[in-house]
Amino acid sequence: MSTSYVERAGEIFPWKSVGAVLAEDAMLHGPLFTRPLHGARKIEEFYRACFAVAGPVQLRWSLSQDADNLILGDQIVEGRQISSGFWLQRDASGEVTELSHGMRPFTRLPPFHDAMRRRLEGFVPDEYWELDEAARVGMPVGEEMFPPLPFEDDVRFFVPVTDKPLQGPERVRGGLDSAMAVYGKRRYLVRFPGREALGSVFEGARDGHIIRCISVVVMSPTGAVKDIIGCMLPYPVFALIYHAAKERNFERLGAEYFSI
Repeated sequence: MSTSYVERAGEIFPWKSVGAVLAEDAMLHGPLFTRPLHGARKIEEFYRACFAVAGPVQLRWSLSQDADNLILGDQIVEGRQISSGFWLQRDASGEVTELSHGMRPFTRLPPFHDAMRRRLEGFVPDEYWELDEAARVGMPVGEEMFPPLPFEDDVRFFVPVTDKPLQGPERVRGGLDSAMAVYGKRRYLVRFPGREALGSVFEGARDGHIIRCISVVVMSPTGAVKDIIGCMLPYPVFALIYHAAKERNFERLGAEYFSI
């Protein structure tokens, strides 16, 4: 297990940020699609389109646990920063066989979504961009809550849905409670322990549609939470989460948090 904060030149392909190779039969759970993309050729084409729209991914955090990696980086869309979280799953040879990619904040993603759909027209089927009614679930997907960690006085929660982070223990706890109200209790798929930062990938659901969140929790030297950063996928379900959160919190937080 390792954790590091890094400032590194950007990459087109996220797996290259950690020196990995993409398997020929790899699968991508992408930020925009409700169905996975299969095969290295299609995944590489998707990331070439990402590069054309948003530039390279500037790596910020890298965590590893056994054969898995969790990385967090930034890109620029129309002059505004967006963040991406990646969960890379590797086989015994070290090749990446499965990749999950979430993004934030939702308020800055519509131009990225629209530009990518234009670029990938004819390459990615229309149904991949829409909610998958056949995949709906009829029960809560998990039973776990955010772990009871201490917060620094200036703790920040970079909420997946809002332009601005929530700041201060009271607001952050309120944001975590609101998140559970919007998409239910979590089902954790993987956890990345560490001293500087903790990572996790978990799932919830809104209206029966699964949302996946790739999260990094940055710790202070005292062992308290300094920052929480969450990136979500896929976009059509993310949109449901955004509008539910806006309806629940707009009166309290206002348009500087929910700008669309």
